[in-house]
Amino acid sequence: MLPNLRSPWSRGRVARLKKYALRTGAWLKALSRVERGLIDAAIKVLRRLGSGVVKSRDLAEILDRIAEKIGFMLQGFLERVAPLGRRKAVQYVALALKWGYKKAVEWLQDPNYITYLGKSLTYPRWLTQLAIAQPTP
Repeated sequence: MLPNLRSPWSRGRVARLKKYALRTGAWLKALSRVERGLIDAAIKVLRRLGSGVVKSRDLAEILDRIAEKIGFMLQGFLERVAPLGRRKAVQYVALALKWGYKKAVEWLQDPNYITYLGKSLTYPRWLTQLAIAQPTP
């Protein structure tokens, strides 16, 4: 399980994040070289300083974003495509309303329709589409 995002970043917590990412395969799939290096450097610096906790607010925010990125990568496929399907459904509903079809608003409440749209958008090029759906750092 991912470390709690609310607690301060200790050396142990950063090490657990790295261990979790390595075990799940997110270390190489989700993180860039810079992000992996940052985690390794944070562990080493915290070990040498012995302070035990990250004091830099900027570093803590970056580590939070990295943890969110790893968490996003480990979500299920359907959870990742839902935002894509919802965005496309909003576009289709707007078009249908423009054409005078008032029942189109109900499409936004249909999870099967949204999942279908998300899957259909991601099937041919699911890797690039999923990269678009990631949270922005």
